Amino acid sequence: MFSPFETAISYRTRDRIFLLKFGLFYRLGSFLFPLNEGS
Repeated sequence: MFSPFETAISYRTRDRIFLLKFGLFYRLGSFLFPLNEGS
């Protein structure tokens, strides 16, 4: 049985991993398909 505190920690780490994956794919996508940023 998990305590609310432990479940909150697991959700935070899960969101952090998701954000890391999203950031990685975002950088990869922006590198492969550069948007017009005035450069």
